[in-house]
Amino acid sequence: MSRYHNVDFDFAYRIFYPSTVYVISSSFGKDSDALSAVWVTPVSLKPPKVGVVVSPERYTYSLIRKSKLFAVNKLPFRYTEHMAFVGDVSKRYQNNKMEASGLHFSEGRTEGLKAIREAEAVVECGVDAIFEAGDHDIIVGKVLEAYATDAFGAVWDLDAHIYSSYVGSVGEGERAKRIFVSSKGEIVETRWPRTEPVFKRIREQKAIEQAALSYRGSDIHVAAKGIAEKLHADPSGVLMILEEARRQGRARVTGRLLPTDFA
Repeated sequence: MSRYHNVDFDFAYRIFYPSTVYVISSSFGKDSDALSAVWVTPVSLKPPKVGVVVSPERYTYSLIRKSKLFAVNKLPFRYTEHMAFVGDVSKRYQNNKMEASGLHFSEGRTEGLKAIREAEAVVECGVDAIFEAGDHDIIVGKVLEAYATDAFGAVWDLDAHIYSSYVGSVGEGERAKRIFVSSKGEIVETRWPRTEPVFKRIREQKAIEQAALSYRGSDIHVAAKGIAEKLHADPSGVLMILEEARRQGRARVTGRLLPTDFA
């Protein structure tokens, strides 16, 4: 056993990398958003179901909860930097996020659902179950539609479809960089966007966690309302950020998200 070394539990999940990068899109009414994700997997063959893992802090999470719909989009490697952008930037702080990313929405086959135009395959799902797994939720979707370019038959033609996998990030703060690798071995490194919306997201998260100290032991809904008033922030956004902080032990509030939070 001497050839092994201990892996810090904070990095244990990276043992499962590289993992294919997908873009998860969802829509509710006229509102649409998307995020990049690598924690994506089939969970059932018959009936066909797919599981995606999403943090409640993400704007797309609320759209999925409200609409009960999401799409898993598989894009080619040449869009790696675009996918990294939608993973790092929140629509809560940059309303034109998709326009800025260089990706585009298209109408999905399921009514009311947007897909990503640049995708080479799309799997549209209706939410079947949601499980709180820790600081993320496992969202299980029943497949409603699945379609792909000619690069996919019974399997992918790996000469025609060059996809992106995520290796992980190295460094801290502004010096951190994300590493991606193509199915042909090409490497791309991206850095966290140094834009005001990204800095605002970090500042607001810290401000909410600081304000939550005054609500220790309070119900999360009471705390979110009070913090939103104090910070002049959107109550629903504060609730989602506070929920992630609660799950990670950074906010000592009680209670849970309710179905009425997404009505």
